[in-house]
Amino acid sequence: MKNIICIYGPTGSPKVELSQYICKKKNFCYISVGNLKVEAAGLGINPPTDLDIEIQYLYRDISLILTNKQDIPDEIVVWLIKRRILEDKNHQTFILDGFPLTIEQDDLLEEKFQCCNISIDIQTQNNYLAQRLKSSPEIVEKSSNLYKSKIQQLMNRYKLSNRYLSVNVRDSIEDEGNFCIEYISDISNVNAE
Repeated sequence: MKNIICIYGPTGSPKVELSQYICKKKNFCYISVGNLKVEAAGLGINPPTDLDIEIQYLYRDISLILTNKQDIPDEIVVWLIKRRILEDKNHQTFILDGFPLTIEQDDLLEEKFQCCNISIDIQTQNNYLAQRLKSSPEIVEKSSNLYKSKIQQLMNRYKLSNRYLSVNVRDSIEDEGNFCIEYISDISNVNAE
């Protein structure tokens, strides 16, 4: 069974750094869903000829959708995630960054994987984000509030099902990473391969 850990945090939060720390310590695999979409769009421009024709067309559709600055349908995003995870024979646990962001997306992910889906929510102060992004605190606050309102329902769901961990990694990626590893192990008995 594949395990999925979803990491959340506003723009500028150290999601990648924390994910990479956990992945290195536990031999998990980090997947940026944004990067996955971009890779798929690239395959749509010049699809490998060894792919089934239906998949080549799907990659072309993804490329057109992104070119037109539209959202890729959730079913296709889940298909991309599933394809990436099933192709990986070296890992059982994956950290997803950028998906799901809604209850509907979470339902789709759970339906396709029937796995333990844990969330790690990075809490940060806006002045910390402003320093990291070299931006004004006002712009960061507006962006952060928009992000929080977008994922609020999903975070509430995770909290109610005891699949939610809130961390503040302002000071030490290592300390919070070890805290996350302990939580992940406790809640899902996920062990390094």
